[in-house]
Amino acid sequence: MFGQKLMAVFAAAVLLRAGQDYSSVLVNMGYSPAPAPSEVVELTIPEVWGPVYENYNELQRSGGFDLSAYKGRSCTRYTYEIPDLFARGNILVCDGEVIGGDICSITIDGIMLPLRRDKLK
Repeated sequence: MFGQKLMAVFAAAVLLRAGQDYSSVLVNMGYSPAPAPSEVVELTIPEVWGPVYENYNELQRSGGFDLSAYKGRSCTRYTYEIPDLFARGNILVCDGEVIGGDICSITIDGIMLPLRRDKLK
């Protein structure tokens, strides 16, 4: 009986986390994202980084984040479309905490900007 209740509580917590709305992170930064993510992907941050991850972490650090503490850990990437800018907002979440992300334009000559940790609420 106790085990069943514990499993029910765990399942509810997983569903709550899976249904979490992280679009507010982008709204707090002044963007107008779609209300629901276009993509939700589970990924593992590599333990050993090459130049691509080193450069990406430099971008993260410029926004107040640092992914080096999450090497080897699983996280979830939530991608939200930002139609008025022809861009996407990617939010990296580990154990319910926003650990980084970016805003990237989807044009051929696009740019990538970091999320700003100081804008999280």
